[in-house]
Amino acid sequence: MSLPATLNWDLMVALYFFFSGISVGAIILACLPLVFGFKRYRPIAGLALITGLVFGIMTALVILPHLTQPARWWTLATVIQTASPMSWGVFILISYLLLILVGGRLAYGSALMNIYNQSTGMAKTFYKILLLGKTDITHEAEKRQAMIARVIFGAAFLVSLLFVYQGFEIGILAGRPLWYSTITPFLFILTSVASGFSLVMIGWIVLNKYFTKQKELRVDMLSELAVITLAILVILVGLIIGEYITVLSADVYKRLAISALFIEPNLYIFVLIGIVLGAIIPAILLTIPRGRNNVAVLLLSSILITVGMFAVKLGILIAGQMFAKVPSLPPSLTKVLMSPLEAQLGVGALALAILLYLLFVWLLPWRHVVGGVE
Repeated sequence: MSLPATLNWDLMVALYFFFSGISVGAIILACLPLVFGFKRYRPIAGLALITGLVFGIMTALVILPHLTQPARWWTLATVIQTASPMSWGVFILISYLLLILVGGRLAYGSALMNIYNQSTGMAKTFYKILLLGKTDITHEAEKRQAMIARVIFGAAFLVSLLFVYQGFEIGILAGRPLWYSTITPFLFILTSVASGFSLVMIGWIVLNKYFTKQKELRVDMLSELAVITLAILVILVGLIIGEYITVLSADVYKRLAISALFIEPNLYIFVLIGIVLGAIIPAILLTIPRGRNNVAVLLLSSILITVGMFAVKLGILIAGQMFAKVPSLPPSLTKVLMSPLEAQLGVGALALAILLYLLFVWLLPWRHVVGGVE
């Protein structure tokens, strides 16, 4: 193994992938009732939208320190490089956030108007700004807005699927054998949906159990979401095992690249936290019907999955940089180090994400059910 090297794609890039994944998973969950008509998920749609919006915003914020010139971030939004997946990603993210904002305003406008009518002082002014000055609406206009919101959320769903570009972004790098795989985009979308669903479930359980008077947990709804998440975990683990078996008969570069996942620190990050604690153990817990109907088990499983999906992405990101395919040099692994500054920025980003989440939950009508409860 060669001398230690600093990570080029570091913790903030891992958080960029992780936050965008949570956002995509949460928006896909919100679209189940708002677009595809799965009425039993209506109660959780508002919280899913808030989660998707918050972590969509955080996706944009965490990538700024990684830019060569962060002060010139605005050029990414005004100049597109057609050959750059990152450049396309900026426009995808902007479109995605705008669709969430517009769709949310149309779908939850009446709930915001109710809050406006009950508010006073600066709070009333704040909600009037959110409503763009329109503080009253007829029943017919509300129905039209709901129809338009459905179309907009349908567009948001399609745009969210474009975030698979992140998997292609590293999956096309032939010089990084670990990443250079057809399953990389699928790993990204599967971990995204799993982490998004799980974080929304964590928020739903904690907020309803400890911060509301109604304490309406709707365990039946959570149990159905757990079944979907379980299926995703099974597919995810199956893909990883299948890829590993395939690599056993591949060339020396591919075998050496995947071996980076089984040495420190990836042995702990990817294998122990990501696969064992983040996928296998929750899958076992959720396979048991009694576990799927137990709030404590659902909460524990969701926490393990959320942390585990981050560990999977971080492990792949680190391991992929431990070995580069250079035909003129003998194959060898490079030990990579994470700087203390990266760790500090990462903790700060997580703290900011939690703060924004709590602020948005406090300000926005996450308990409002569009169309009523079935």
